[in-house]
Amino acid sequence: MKLKKIVAFVAMLAIGGWYYATLYLAIAEMRRAAQDGDATGFAARVDFPAVRASLKADLQARIGGELAPELRDNPFAALGAALAGSMAGVLVDALVTPEGVAMLLRGVMPEAGERPEAGEGREPVPGQARSPRAADEDRREPAIVERGYTGWNRFEFVVAAAETPDDTVRFIMRRHGLADWKLSAIDLSER
Repeated sequence: MKLKKIVAFVAMLAIGGWYYATLYLAIAEMRRAAQDGDATGFAARVDFPAVRASLKADLQARIGGELAPELRDNPFAALGAALAGSMAGVLVDALVTPEGVAMLLRGVMPEAGERPEAGEGREPVPGQARSPRAADEDRREPAIVERGYTGWNRFEFVVAAAETPDDTVRFIMRRHGLADWKLSAIDLSER
């Protein structure tokens, strides 16, 4: 009888350890795919519609908050806010690709007018020269500066680039099913 209790206890510990580790395995798999330029492997760990929706809502809230004082005084400000909101949606759709999200996970912040190229981060095509900027991005060592559970099915981690630790991106993972985790939101707001 005592042996059965010990076996049951060890089995519960093993299952609990596996259940706990699935999140960290998913993050490690996602980071490895981002570093290796494996868009398919990376995309399997990202819920792109949810990420797009969260970024669009975040940008539209920021635009609305910044334009709130002008909306009272200027009748054309509402038109400007509507145009800015639609442009934010187009921008999010252009940047939320496997390559764009992988860039953020590697700690590379997109610059104005930049759009991630398909396969960015991979080795160049033979005969194609790599730009010095792309070579610099490969040497960056992003760091997870903060991480933790914010709920039973929600985990957040913050990535900062080595060169600019003040530029951070908060990634929000959510549990899908029993032990599958996917990136479901990105928070670019300053904390």
